Amino acid sequence: VRKDWRHGLCHPTPGPGRALSTPKQSVARRPARASPETPLMKAVILAAGLGTRMRPLTNRTAKPALPVLNEPLIVRTLRELKRAGVSEVMINLHHRPDSIRAAIPAGSLGLKIRYSREATILGTGGALRKVRGWAGRAPLFVVNGDVIFDFDLKAMTALHRKTGALATLRKGQQAAPKD
Repeated sequence: VRKDWRHGLCHPTPGPGRALSTPKQSVARRPARASPETPLMKAVILAAGLGTRMRPLTNRTAKPALPVLNEPLIVRTLRELKRAGVSEVMINLHHRPDSIRAAIPAGSLGLKIRYSREATILGTGGALRKVRGWAGRAPLFVVNGDVIFDFDLKAMTALHRKTGALATLRKGQQAAPKD
């Protein structure tokens, strides 16, 4: 998984020539490709960042927990993932983890939510590597927890399954700054 990914469906296992889970394994297996029958049930929300560009707002609150239109960013993301058919979510945590947990309402919007605490920020690839046992070999969403997106995740899932791709990446358009 590359660091410049923003949102995407991917298989969390490593590429050819890399060990899967233990140093004893010498042959890497390619992950199963998506098919129309492959359930997409899990997602990872990357929420461990320090939010340095948003200081002082992020001095006490993690960026994914900051409200936009009176709703924390992470709740908006969870709601979109639920609409796309996701039932299990792993959220990685580092900076102000209690603010993220507190931002998520009781009942977790009908999602099974787990947390992966990072004592040291591991980066995108490290975060996914840490939860690879939980993720398994089925496709999953990988979403940044500090962004707003409005594209259709169900359509993205359908395209991913239709193409049988190893990974499907969706990057949002960013408006050019105005002078």
